[in-house]
Amino acid sequence: MFLKEENTELLDADILAEETGVEDQVNIQDESDYVAYIQESEEAYGILNGAIMRAEHKAVMTEDTALMEAAIGDYWDSVVTFFKKVWEAVKQFFRNVWMRIEGLWMNRVKWVTKYSGVIAAGEAKLIEKKHAYSQVKTGEDSISKLVSGMQKIVGDAQGKNYAADVVASKIEAAKSAVRGEAPKMEKSPLTSGGVAKAVATVKELANAKSQIRAWASMEIKAAKEGISIAKKAKNKTEDDKTAAAWKTAIKRLRSEISLARLARSKTIAITNTLSGAAFSLCKSSASAGARSSKTAFKKGKSVKNEETTLSQFMDDE
Repeated sequence: MFLKEENTELLDADILAEETGVEDQVNIQDESDYVAYIQESEEAYGILNGAIMRAEHKAVMTEDTALMEAAIGDYWDSVVTFFKKVWEAVKQFFRNVWMRIEGLWMNRVKWVTKYSGVIAAGEAKLIEKKHAYSQVKTGEDSISKLVSGMQKIVGDAQGKNYAADVVASKIEAAKSAVRGEAPKMEKSPLTSGGVAKAVATVKELANAKSQIRAWASMEIKAAKEGISIAKKAKNKTEDDKTAAAWKTAIKRLRSEISLARLARSKTIAITNTLSGAAFSLCKSSASAGARSSKTAFKKGKSVKNEETTLSQFMDDE
């Protein structure tokens, strides 16, 4: 739904390199920094709106026009900074966090593709040994279903025919649906076809990766629009109706960013859980296949040498 050129192009090298002017106000080096930033961002938005409400009330009560204009100007300056920080946070997330996650995911895809034969060869041995592995007991059991489900929730909340204030309320409701429940895993005996399903799950990481980038693009696009609106609002004197429309648009954009961020984070977390369990089974099956099948390695190398290489690769991953 969001895998369109106008979204994915926002994450090219030029956009990620473009300066926001608030680089020193955002510091995201790892996952914990990003979680802390999200909490701070939500709190900052609440403080921002509380401050303007108090300032406007005081200005009205004292009939101080200069105070009102100053308060409004400060408010829109703060809105610009807020959206610049959103943009900067996405940039730093991709530079310092996502690249490591993406590298891990793509290494998993390359690994199961490279060793597909020996992985398949090990299934019978694992079944014979009554091998138990982690499977989804409740919750989404497919990365593709997870991604398409998230796409639908986000897309429905953003319906183009909705008024801005309606979109904001729909997005807030959609966030509850996105949060949902994390899949619960339990150990179950391996059955025929289980390894093939695990391989397919790992290969789905490529599609999940594309959607993660699309949601990040959605955040950047909304942040840029928010910056543009705030700058326009500060530099123009409009009637109350127009000013209210601008504030409603800002509320909608903030909600869009919050929903896209939540969908991105939830997708990464659940995808890691599902692909991690699947990849673990693939490694177990490959190990069993390498020990029991010489036919898997007939390209001038002994089974022993291939097993050593296989083991090193798994340890490195």
